[in-house]
Amino acid sequence: MTRTERIKDLQGLVGADPDGNIGRETLTKFARYFGKSMVQTVHFFAQIHHESGGFTIGRENMNYTAPRIMQIFGVGKHSAKVMVAEAGRLAGNPWDLAERVYGLGNPKKAKELGNIKVGDGFKYRGGGALQCTGGSDYKNYGGQRLYDNPDLIETAEFYFSTALKEFDARGIWSLAKDYSNSSILSVSKRVNGGTNGLDDRINKTAYYANMVR
Repeated sequence: MTRTERIKDLQGLVGADPDGNIGRETLTKFARYFGKSMVQTVHFFAQIHHESGGFTIGRENMNYTAPRIMQIFGVGKHSAKVMVAEAGRLAGNPWDLAERVYGLGNPKKAKELGNIKVGDGFKYRGGGALQCTGGSDYKNYGGQRLYDNPDLIETAEFYFSTALKEFDARGIWSLAKDYSNSSILSVSKRVNGGTNGLDDRINKTAYYANMVR
């Protein structure tokens, strides 16, 4: 699906004009349809916009350069604690990188994510609007059907619904109290586990908040 197709699908669900552009009407009807406050809605859209690269990413491709690997998965950045020498080998090798950081190459993280077999790191890499990651998330937010067919997370059936279910299951809605940086920080940490991309998340929150003011 394209970015526009994904947005139109969500707009159709909530009863907004399916023009492929998110604006005040889409946010308002989303809030009404799902019973959320406008503040909660703004935070949700800011986070999924950031995580999905503006709704253009279906699944994390893991095809990173060595410097980018170090930025995301290096020592002090991620539990994988990838070293510089490793990053050179893993660069341009999506399957190997996914296994190293999400799979059995990072045993503690693999257990946390519910990745139990060789290949699960890549199979259950980031996907959907919120880039949910790990076999447990795929099953919890998409059921057995998504767990057995993880590529379906890119489709209309699961792209946004997995993000909504993650916000529900992890109590993220309650952290979206206002538009302050402290609130954005709390939401971002719950979504991402850290502060990766925090500046962009702040900017995206302001972007959507301005639509409804």
